Amino acid sequence: MRDKSLRSGERQVAVDLNGIEAWHRWRYNETLGYIEGKSVLDMCCGTGYGSFIMSDRAKSVVGVDDSPEAIEWANEHFKRPNNSFVCSDFLDFNTKGIDTIVTFEAIEHIKDSEAVFAKFKAINPETIILSCPHLTCPIGANKFHHRHYGLDELVNLFIGIGYKINRAELKWFGKSLCNFIVVNK
Repeated sequence: MRDKSLRSGERQVAVDLNGIEAWHRWRYNETLGYIEGKSVLDMCCGTGYGSFIMSDRAKSVVGVDDSPEAIEWANEHFKRPNNSFVCSDFLDFNTKGIDTIVTFEAIEHIKDSEAVFAKFKAINPETIILSCPHLTCPIGANKFHHRHYGLDELVNLFIGIGYKINRAELKWFGKSLCNFIVVNK
């Protein structure tokens, strides 16, 4: 059973943005040009700092995470009038009217990648922005990860569910090579 506690080592935990690693903040700042006036789902939002950043520009942001402690932290430290936080497994979360899904360092934590892409297809947002470790990162380096992805593999998975590639690149975040991808309908 996965440890969903706040201090498990799986999430960035800080009382404000100054305590969040710069490369974590960079990814969310990169979304701002894509989410202006949009309804955003922050998939696996952790402690909510990313939802907080995006709520500067988005019409609304719903942060979803399966950790009750993380959602409690998000509500205490990163709540704004246009964002909300829900404790739910992403695969079980029911939503309508989402324009954009943002998911950073999350899909590698979900065993069933087919279910993740089926859920993306079911929600059918106009834009998905995703970051995850590249397959060259050792899988055993993080006990919470089930698999890593190649950039070409992600491109093909998104094309397979009807998306066009807007941006697909490899970025160094800390000491890890990661995929950063933006897709549109």
